[in-house]
Amino acid sequence: MLTDAARVEQEPEQTDGNKDGGKPPVQLKTKDDIKNYLKGIM
Repeated sequence: MLTDAARVEQEPEQTDGNKDGGKPPVQLKTKDDIKNYLKGIM
């Protein structure tokens, strides 16, 4: 158990949960938003 706690403390902190270069999270509110988003990333 102590090794797990030590391992967690050594990991770098994530800021705002952005792992993709600091892009803001995408807001998908409608089906069209989702379709357009999926087209954009493919």
